[in-house]
Formats: sequence, C-alpha cells, structure tokens
Amino acid sequence: ESSAASDVYKRQMIFLLAACASSPDITVDYSPDFHSKNVSSYYLEPNKDYGNLSDQRIVAAINTQLAARGLVATPKDQAEVWISYHVVTQDRTKVSSYNSMNSFGGYGHGYGSYYGGGWGTSSDVRVRQYTNGTLLIDLISPKTNKTVWRGTGTANISTKRTSDEKIELVDSYVAAIIEKMYQ
Repeated sequence: ESSAASDVYKRQMIFLLAACASSPDITVDYSPDFHSKNVSSYYLEPNKDYGNLSDQRIVAAINTQLAARGLVATPKDQAEVWISYHVVTQDRTKVSSYNSMNSFGGYGHGYGSYYGGGWGTSSDVRVRQYTNGTLLIDLISPKTNKTVWRGTGTANISTKRTSDEKIELVDSYVAAIIEKMYQ
C-alpha cells in the first residue's frame, strides 16, 4: 500500500476512538487579543480531501456546533473569521510487561520442587500497534491571515466502529473543541 493511500486511510479512520475516557481531551491556544465571543460569522475553508466521509463528518459537525451558538456561515470575503481544520496521524507502539506469581503442581506449594510443586513467576509482554489521530481546528483572522485560535483533540484510531459510532465520536470531539472556544 502506498504512503499516500495509507495516509488517506488513516485520515478516514481518525476518529474511530477506542475510547477509555468519558470526555475528549482537548487543548487550546489563542492570541490574547482575540475574543471568540464577539464573532458572529465564519467561513469554513474546504479541505482538499472533502470527498471522504471523515472530512464530511467533520465539516457537518463544525457547521452544526457553530450554528447552535448563533454563528452564520458566510462567503469568505464577508466572514469575521475563517475556519480551517486538519487531521494529523502518528503510528505508535505500546509495550506492556506484567509479572505475576504462579503456583505449580497440586501439592507441596511453597516447599519447592522436592514435593513436585512450588511457586514461580511468569512474565507476559504485550505489544500493541495503534495510530493516534489529532483533529486541529483553527480560527484565522481575515485581516492578518494568521491563526488567532487553535483547538486540538487527540484520539486512538479504531477500525471497529459503526457509521453511527463514527459520527457520534466526531460530533463529540468537535463539540468539545468548539465549547473551549467559548470559555
């Protein structure tokens, strides 16, 4: 599989989280002179990969969240902020090692092998390959063409979700990122 095809696949699967946490882990960074509460219109910059399902889900979630807060989608030349999003993936490896006490044999536990049994330890090492995916949502000032606010959310990618679960996951991450915009 080519690197480009692999990257497209990873981007399509970005929000298929094997979720352990009850809420997404979101971080933000912003310019101190930017006040998101004063923004009433936006232009969502189309991504070059808009044709894939993940990108369509992200765009729908962004538009839904911003409309719920009263923002109006406008043409680029009329918007108070431009919005751009990116998806970044990184392949990871997790190695876990477990040691445990075991008993052997049916009798003589604790007396060694003299009676045919005894105590011992065993090690279990597990290696797991996974991909971390990060969604970045940027707000860009049309006056300066510079980013004035960035929200990010990171998840582990899992390919075992239904379409409805994928939509729910994307919606939850976008909602959490947009919520931070208003804090």
